[in-house]
Amino acid sequence: LDAATSGLLIVCKTKMALDSLSRQFRERKIQKIYTAIVNGNISSLKHMNHRFNSEDRRKITYAADDINHDNDWTTINYPLGQKYSETSFKIIRHSASLNAKDSILSLVELRPRTGRYHQLRRHMAWICRRPIVGDPLYAGLLQAHHFRKRGLFLCSNGVSLEHPFETSRIVEVTLPLPKRFEKLMDSEESWAERNNL
Repeated sequence: LDAATSGLLIVCKTKMALDSLSRQFRERKIQKIYTAIVNGNISSLKHMNHRFNSEDRRKITYAADDINHDNDWTTINYPLGQKYSETSFKIIRHSASLNAKDSILSLVELRPRTGRYHQLRRHMAWICRRPIVGDPLYAGLLQAHHFRKRGLFLCSNGVSLEHPFETSRIVEVTLPLPKRFEKLMDSEESWAERNNL
């Protein structure tokens, strides 16, 4: 995890467990779930089309069969550092905000298939043009001044892997979302309603 990312972290206590988990990461068997608040309305990806040529557009798909055959997932298949990188995301909730791009904050679930350096942060900011709230590196001018000092709203809150010693057993660990996520969404929405947004 990045220092600014909250949530789950996998730690190995034995060399055998480390070898098993290293192999699972290499073979992309470990499923990771993150939740983030992004600055802007991520419902429509139409705003991205002008940035890509026709070959690049194929790398962003509405993936009906990607994650449990759920139509709500969108997949970004776009290289980072000239390496294959894939992130799927779906919208959990929108909230009106006087301080956000498009006057909307979006709570999203993210599932990286690959694990490139700052992959989720770069895909959201560079490809979707909707940076993660509080991201000091990739938000640039897209980051609302109001959100800059609140910390990064990115949480690793789920992981699924084969047990290192009982490979037929799948271990799933989830973590509730930190209260500050709902608090930010609710307070921004409340402030927007009071100001007739």
